[in-house]
Amino acid sequence: MHDEAEINAVLEVLRSGPLAPKIGENVAEMERRVAEQYRPAPEPRADTSIGQPSRPDGIIRAG
Repeated sequence: MHDEAEINAVLEVLRSGPLAPKIGENVAEMERRVAEQYRPAPEPRADTSIGQPSRPDGIIRAG
């Protein structure tokens, strides 16, 4: 069974006109939260120094 809150929410959407069935603030917020939970962790950066000390400018010198 549907309670009065659900029925009123549906009626509000239906009475809002032809552009009403669109993604609203609540749906957008829910999608943002779900996406945040399933966002992949950043890939670890590969060590390209090959045994040489890191340089702040990122340049590797031969030698």
